[in-house]
Amino acid sequence: MKYTSSVSLLLLASSIACAQPSSDTLVILKVTGDVSSPLHLRLADLQKLPRRVVHAQDRDQDEHDFEGVELYRILQLAGVQFGDSVKGKKHASSFLVAQGSDDFRALFALVELDPSFTDRLVILAYSRDGTPLPTNDGPLRIVVPDEKRRARWVRQVRSFVVQHVQ
Repeated sequence: MKYTSSVSLLLLASSIACAQPSSDTLVILKVTGDVSSPLHLRLADLQKLPRRVVHAQDRDQDEHDFEGVELYRILQLAGVQFGDSVKGKKHASSFLVAQGSDDFRALFALVELDPSFTDRLVILAYSRDGTPLPTNDGPLRIVVPDEKRRARWVRQVRSFVVQHVQ
């Protein structure tokens, strides 16, 4: 698996973090909690990140190609550490709560998003089969292709909150 160089990821994070939401900017995702750089992201910001396409069966029982960004990359922009730089219990007891506009929430342990711990792929999708997600699913949706049930495929994602078990 290829990793974006730390320098280019930091430059991108800096440009996104410095952009303050304004009345003409539609913020579609907030990243808060135990992060060093809380984020307010627009779709254009997410589309600047390295994209992934996954093939998965949706609730309509048909196979689709979902395009989006791996969750860990978004969390890296917010200052969450992944990979070899992470040591100790804190990472193993940290989690992400993803919330949709209907207040539905799903929880992911950070280690199940960290490519140094697992090959599992979890993306925040912004398109399906090359077109924007349908209104009832988007503009953002979590897709976990290897899960048997889509219980954590949060629709209309609005926020990520990173927390630690005390």
